[in-house]
Amino acid sequence: MKPHFRYSPEPVLEPVPGCEWASKMVLNPAIVKDPASERLHMLFRATGPWSRKRKKGKHDPYPIFLGYAASSDLGRTWTADFSRPAIAPALNERYEDIYITDIHGNRVRDYSNGCIEDPRIFPVEDELYLSAACRLFPPGPYWLIDREPPVDTRNDYVPEWVHEGDDPFRVTACSNPTVTVLYKLDLDKLKSGCYEEAFAYVCPLTEGYVSDNRDAFLFPNKMLIGGKLQYVMLHRPMTSALFPQGARAKKPSIYLAAAEKLEDFACGRQSTVCWRRVYSTGKRIGSGQAGRRSEFRLANGWFLIMAKKMPASDIRNPS
Repeated sequence: MKPHFRYSPEPVLEPVPGCEWASKMVLNPAIVKDPASERLHMLFRATGPWSRKRKKGKHDPYPIFLGYAASSDLGRTWTADFSRPAIAPALNERYEDIYITDIHGNRVRDYSNGCIEDPRIFPVEDELYLSAACRLFPPGPYWLIDREPPVDTRNDYVPEWVHEGDDPFRVTACSNPTVTVLYKLDLDKLKSGCYEEAFAYVCPLTEGYVSDNRDAFLFPNKMLIGGKLQYVMLHRPMTSALFPQGARAKKPSIYLAAAEKLEDFACGRQSTVCWRRVYSTGKRIGSGQAGRRSEFRLANGWFLIMAKKMPASDIRNPS
């Protein structure tokens, strides 16, 4: 059976002038179907100039938020809540303040302090989760790096204390890479507008002091690997050479990792199952998600959605 694709002639969501957190960009959504109806629920990435945190001599910071939208007509039209973000970074600056309470009640480092972007929603062992690419500090207008002459504002809001030590947290803070963070998602709370109760911080899934690492998601069920039932994750490190077999891997590459506990992925207790260079061209390659097991499970594997970033020359002159 051939899939049927529908394309809307206009964007389903656009930036909203005057909306502080969504006036510049609205993009990169994750969508999940309501198990009790035909209604669709979306989390989308958004940003705008956050002038209240601007520092003298700097551009406005652009923290990244996730907003919520819903559709009752299978995605033809969407109603978005631009009154407030569904989840927002805390934007703390002091070393001693960058903490969050995790799902177990522990006070842990908050790797989502500056940006929460590029959501992926997926079920794991019949529970709903969200992964997001996060940063400790917001960038300035980061797209200026692609202009002539380039202007690098990505670390404008990284504080000075990051240079006062070499522990993993400070090393991560110094380069301000993306760290994939996992949340448990309560869909009922989300769709009812109880955003403060909809997201429970579980743990980071990647190690920022090793490499910028994003586009991560977990498969819906544990798999038997090495004689043990383990969680299985796809992820895309920016610096492949720092990972097992990385000398053989070339960008763009996707890694498959396994761990007995979710917290083990970012604690050095995961095992790299394999890596794969998926395409021979393109600046980046990232995984989407595996979806529900009944829809995406094949007889001999999984059907996966991939996202690819092409060089500008390829986009202008497609072959």
